[in-house]
Amino acid sequence: MPSPVTLTLESISADPEEKARARKEAREFFKLKVPVRVTAPAMRKVTKLRWHKTLAKASIRARAEKKAILWIQALGDLKGFT
Repeated sequence: MPSPVTLTLESISADPEEKARARKEAREFFKLKVPVRVTAPAMRKVTKLRWHKTLAKASIRARAEKKAILWIQALGDLKGFT
């Protein structure tokens, strides 16, 4: 099954060579891994933050404190593969 990046890049051009290049770049992108020594300090900071479980609760508090909402949507565990 092709990756979402490949599908997006392939839709740009009908040129077979361009599609082949897009597929290769997508495969290389998904092979990248960031060493835990690089991500660990940032992950410790992020996981110590107090997060609201719902957008509704965050909205109520943001209005009360006149602050913006930081929305982070991620798949998987923040302490896992990044």
